[in-house]
Amino acid sequence: RLAPEDIVAILNNYFSAMTDTIVQFNGTIDEFTGDGILVFFGAPVWREDHAAKATACAIAMQKKMVEVNRWNKDLGFPELDMGIGINTGEVVVGNIGSEKRMKYGAVGKNINLAARIESYTTGGMILISEDTKNDVGDILNIKDTLEVMPKGIKTPINIYDVIGIEGDHRLQLEQSEVKYTELEHKIQVQFNIVKGKDIEDGFHTGVLTHLGNDNKQAQIMSESDLPMYTNIVIGIRQHDGSFMEERLYAKIGKKTESGHLGLYFTSVPENSASRMGNLTEALSQRSEY
Repeated sequence: RLAPEDIVAILNNYFSAMTDTIVQFNGTIDEFTGDGILVFFGAPVWREDHAAKATACAIAMQKKMVEVNRWNKDLGFPELDMGIGINTGEVVVGNIGSEKRMKYGAVGKNINLAARIESYTTGGMILISEDTKNDVGDILNIKDTLEVMPKGIKTPINIYDVIGIEGDHRLQLEQSEVKYTELEHKIQVQFNIVKGKDIEDGFHTGVLTHLGNDNKQAQIMSESDLPMYTNIVIGIRQHDGSFMEERLYAKIGKKTESGHLGLYFTSVPENSASRMGNLTEALSQRSEY
């Protein structure tokens, strides 16, 4: 929805801030992939504490997003969220390519698993594998343990939601409890499951009942009992029974004790929320009954 030159400006500012942080923790940038960054630690110079360095770097990167988004806000650009996945294991590292084009990089299944782990994140989250957790040791501050079944893995694995690291680094993410407000006028929604880059046929229905004070989380009631981490695209029903043209993207979170499905919005169209600056106001005004 932005002009190409604005997108370039946003990405360059983001990449510049992240690159400075990665270099500070002796990380090696393999490549920029769209709006993502592939980084490895422990090469070309081996370091015994590579897993701790990677985890500390991830925390520092998340903290740096405050500065990135302050710059975005000053220029009228949207706020960005970032998720980070970390895995530890052997990879092949060296000069990869052809005679005409070559780069120093890494390949291997452990990189693929890091990417799978990242796919479970929501904005501001750092998820690490069990191998990373074991390598870093007991200096980690872990908020939650999640059981997942990534593509290409035969049995479920545990991944860990990291919010801090002690030892030499002493870095912590700021944590604030999300408080939910029950909507006086419930909002009817219709949503489809997103698999990879495809939106699946067949829709599910539900009612948006609560919105978080962070404007990024919500709760819905639905007869469809979708598993955690499912990505969905949501349509909001209007007064006349039609659906808003804009769609909201979200990831299914934990189910509450009352049976509500948690939601974390991963993309909200500007004229649905950002322009008004408040998701609760935006959705309620457009969907009151």
